[in-house]
Amino acid sequence: MKATECLSAARSILAGALNVAPDTIDDGATIERLESWDSLGHMRLVLEIEQRLKRELSPAEIVELDSLSGVQRLLMTSGTD
Repeated sequence: MKATECLSAARSILAGALNVAPDTIDDGATIERLESWDSLGHMRLVLEIEQRLKRELSPAEIVELDSLSGVQRLLMTSGTD
């Protein structure tokens, strides 16, 4: 998957997990900047990514999911379609 496709997918996954519209998530979105990104939202994000990748995330991967770019990076390195 190309970087732009991964960014779009990451934005969609994050928006779904946080129950917000994808267009409200800018490229610099981080866990600190998004009020809706609380612990419950983070768990929903982890579950959505695990379902998409069809595998459990490692603790290190979960910790690195702290930004839109972190989600994008995980999708790119996981080789998801």
